Amino acid sequence: MLDEVKALRASLEAEKRACAGEDTGISSTVGELRERLTELIVKAFLRDWFRKHAPEYEVIYWDGMGADILIEGRGALAAIDIAITPKEEDVEQLKAGAGAIAEKWGKRPDLLAVYSQSGVMPSKVVELAEKRGIFVLRSPRRLKELLDELAGRTGTGLT
Repeated sequence: MLDEVKALRASLEAEKRACAGEDTGISSTVGELRERLTELIVKAFLRDWFRKHAPEYEVIYWDGMGADILIEGRGALAAIDIAITPKEEDVEQLKAGAGAIAEKWGKRPDLLAVYSQSGVMPSKVVELAEKRGIFVLRSPRRLKELLDELAGRTGTGLT
């Protein structure tokens, strides 16, 4: 009987570990879905904000490598990665994807930015982004200001 109890305990422990693995998989999937839903909501928000407050810029949904949206206007092109809370991987992905954007769009982005939906901007991520020439933003108004600065430097008018 002792052997049967030990076997039962071992079986229960194995079942517990298997269930924990399933929970991890489900949690991971839920996290990915949440990230994707947030991305779609923020894409629509930025598109609508720019239509209302800065119609000289067009927000383009981008499903290619490196960015979630492109914003183009007045001679400037921005590639934006959207995150709930920016991570170092977001910065690296955006930097690495700039060449792919240039290849597909025909122009290298003048501005690279990670947009924080939550408004949280972790200092380690901001520090890495600054080293890579990438902005971490939480405001569409700040994004517009950066685009306006770029357009002013290039001396171009409306496209």
